Parts: sequence; C-alpha cells; structure tokens
Amino acid sequence: MDHHCPWLSRCIGFHNHKYFILFIHYLFAFSIFIVITCSGILPRIWRRDLKDKVDNRQADERRMGRLKLQLGTKLLGAFNATDNPRPADVASVSTSLVAGTGLSSAFIQVFFLIILFLVLACMLTPLLRLQEELLAWNITTLEKFRPVGIPGGDFNSDIFNMGSVSVNLNQIMGPNRWLWIFPVFTSVGDGVHYDVNVI
Repeated sequence: MDHHCPWLSRCIGFHNHKYFILFIHYLFAFSIFIVITCSGILPRIWRRDLKDKVDNRQADERRMGRLKLQLGTKLLGAFNATDNPRPADVASVSTSLVAGTGLSSAFIQVFFLIILFLVLACMLTPLLRLQEELLAWNITTLEKFRPVGIPGGDFNSDIFNMGSVSVNLNQIMGPNRWLWIFPVFTSVGDGVHYDVNVI
C-alpha cells in the first residue's frame, strides 16, 4: 500500500498507483483546458452583454419617449381619468432599465468557472510535482516519509531506485511507453516482490 487518499476514498497501492498518477494528470490538464477555453469565451459574452445593454437602453429610451409623448398629448388634450398611462407601462420601462445595467448570468457563471478551475489547477500543481518526483525515484509517498529497508540493511528508500529515471518510470508506468497515457494496468511486478538496487 502507498497511502490512503481521502479525496478518492480508497487506498493507493500497486494495482492502482498508475491510475492515481494518470487521474492527477488528467484532472490538471482538464482544469487548464477549461480555463483556456472559458477565457476565450468570456470577452465574447462581455461584448454581447454590452451590445445588449446598449440595445436595451435605446429601446427603453424609445419606449420612454413614446410614453412621454403620450403623456404630453394627454395633458395637452382634455384630461380624462380613463386615458392615464397604465402602471404596467411605467413598471416595464423601469424594470428593463434596472435589468440592463447588470452583468448577464452567463458572464457570472463562466467567470466563476474560470476561478474554480484556476484554483483547482493551482492546488494540483504541488501534488503533481511531488508525484512526478516520486515516479522519477521509483518510490511512493509512504516510502518518502517513512524509509524502508531490507533485512540486514539500513532504512533507505533508495533501494528501489534502479539508477535511471527511464527504468524507474517503467516500474510503475510499464515498459510500453505508448500505453503510459492510457488507464490500463501495465506496472511491472506482482505487487509482492519488487526489484531492489542493493550496492
């Protein structure tokens, strides 16, 4: 066993260590993808909102002009109690003015989506760097903080270091490099017996 991951609610060990590494990489890549694509959409939403705001303001001004014209003609003519402007007309003009001054919900949602995935990418960066460092040394998180040893030797996690980063990566990711990015089991060994470097 390497360690228990509370975020995945399972222990990470020999049989799912590669999947854990891939999951972190996939999640980081997805976060960056979301931030980049949403950042490209955000200016278009902003421009559309500004255009809609100008169009709404112009429509409101035309509506207010018509309302003022109606009120003016009614005041000039014989004032009749039944010819008063309807309160709904005045309410619709004031409501659209208030609604036209804010940001659209699409802009707010995309903005918070960018912030959420940017924070996620920033939080994953140290974990990703740690796991890549551990892969290069062919050790696990548990072995980094609690060195192991072999009978008759000192406690030292370097016993799993095969001397080359490429060979160390092959131990966990598998000998076929084309399969490294795919979630298929390719780790070397049986999970009980491991190659050690005893000098």
